[in-house]
Amino acid sequence: MNHLSRRALMATSTLALLGASAAYAQGPTSNPTETLVPSSPRKIAAMGLAALEILDALGIEAAIVPAPPAADANMRWPDALAKKYASDSYVKLVSAGGRSAPQNAPNPQVEQLKSLKPDVIVLDSRSRGLQDQLKSIAPVVELGISNTSLVDSVVQNILTVGAAFGKERQAIEKANALLDDVRAVREAAARQGTGLVLFGVGNRVMPQQIGARFGMLYDVIGIRPVLLPGEGEGLSTGRPSASIPEDADAATKAAAEAARQTQQAAEARYFAEVMARDPKWLFVVDRNAAFGPAKAAEAMAATPVISNSTAWKQNKVIYLDQGGAAWYTMAGSLGLLETSLRRIKAEFEKHEGR
Repeated sequence: MNHLSRRALMATSTLALLGASAAYAQGPTSNPTETLVPSSPRKIAAMGLAALEILDALGIEAAIVPAPPAADANMRWPDALAKKYASDSYVKLVSAGGRSAPQNAPNPQVEQLKSLKPDVIVLDSRSRGLQDQLKSIAPVVELGISNTSLVDSVVQNILTVGAAFGKERQAIEKANALLDDVRAVREAAARQGTGLVLFGVGNRVMPQQIGARFGMLYDVIGIRPVLLPGEGEGLSTGRPSASIPEDADAATKAAAEAARQTQQAAEARYFAEVMARDPKWLFVVDRNAAFGPAKAAEAMAATPVISNSTAWKQNKVIYLDQGGAAWYTMAGSLGLLETSLRRIKAEFEKHEGR
């Protein structure tokens, strides 16, 4: 058996690694629980795209995987993963049911795993809530992300998986490569002035505050936010607005619509104030891209405070959702993080000196 938690490889300090050559140590993690994984697990279950992608990147073959979207499904996968894991050689997890699942109903994926009897189960941030139900089925490797230190948590996830499955050398190489990309982008960002992260939902875009769901990107990129800490709290959540029930009475619908319009008016005033500060770069996360065609560019072109901005006119707009991979569903994804960093660096270099 491999000791996962207490003896897992981990970064001593990601910030230190960014300023010097990468150095890793063996020692206790922040999780005091001892997790044991079979030394040669044959049936590995990946309970999310970010988990599957890290396994795949380290050459660890999962036998049980989330079901890639069918032609009529509304959730997208990264192109490479969708192509590989559509094969019948992988057992597919059934749909988890989402918000439409009856309250207190048994989770269908948990029930399926009980019958499949995997040797080990790897959870990512979107499936961590199932840990207590799954740990009675098989050892659980639990991955997660931090909205305040995304790079640290992705590095830790890489090293954790590497240590659990005997891929320590490959994990260190991947972590080093990621940190090299982060360091290069941050060095370039220091010369780029200010930036603003935008989040697209439906036909709207909204600024992402420091500390909001995708506010993590300011730290990842190293760009100086045009926003102030704590500014604009409560104006946007990064999620679609709750729909009004069809059977609601007229007064309820009218009140909900009035509240929605008031909220959007406040957000519009705030957005105009933020854009008046002239951010030099715009970084765009588009929820639509996780489920179908991206719409943020169209929405931005139709939003005067954006289309009249210097960043828009100078094409200093970077769309971070690429090739079927979306930040909305894969924020802890190694591949998406790598792709985004390289894209940002290339755009910075293209505009350097202009």
